[in-house]
Amino acid sequence: MINAPWLSVVVCTYQGERFLRDALLSIEVQRADDIEIIAVDDGSTDGTCLILDEFSERLPLRRIDVEHSGNWIANTNRGISESCGDYICFLHQDDLWLPGRIDQLREATRQYPQVGFFINSSRFINKTGKSLGNWNIPL
Repeated sequence: MINAPWLSVVVCTYQGERFLRDALLSIEVQRADDIEIIAVDDGSTDGTCLILDEFSERLPLRRIDVEHSGNWIANTNRGISESCGDYICFLHQDDLWLPGRIDQLREATRQYPQVGFFINSSRFINKTGKSLGNWNIPL
């Protein structure tokens, strides 16, 4: 585990075997060694925990198991409370980070240290990976 991560990534999981590997790969390919990943699993019975364990050998990932409640918000709050980074962000088990995301976050936090909340556009894809369009920041 790294000593002082600048970024904590909270990943809440439940029965995420289908997409989780790709989600974690989208972090791994960015080769950031100064982050931590807090994975809160809500009692998965599929291969989710095996995938988390596999990635914990390659990434600074810590798995927290909780009894199944179906309460995504409580699990997110648990992940936040376990986080050590100066900044916290989220990765849903069925989402992907585009290449360069960590570098862009790092630069934004360096350039605007007074800002407490960053939001970015997203691209929606279907289960086969086909782009369905973009969601742009409505601000």
